[in-house]
Amino acid sequence: MQEKFKIEMTLEELADIQYQIWCFWMKYILSCGTFREITINDRIYENFVVSSEIIELWRHQLNTSYKELSEEEKELDRTVVRKFLLKNYNESKS
Repeated sequence: MQEKFKIEMTLEELADIQYQIWCFWMKYILSCGTFREITINDRIYENFVVSSEIIELWRHQLNTSYKELSEEEKELDRTVVRKFLLKNYNESKS
């Protein structure tokens, strides 16, 4: 059974949660590829290289509404909500 509750948080609390989620996803994204150094006109650049399979997955997800995601993909999003939003909600109640 799903728990229903009213969340009352300030803008700063919500912004902090958003930042935590962003950091979580950036760590995930950076774990999906590698950095490669290239030199162009005596200037060094770093390129981030990700497999075409990962790019294909991300494109699919970007073009799919939440309702159309597979149950496995939805559960990953639910996990993020539990980890960040509900954790912060429960901490604010105590």
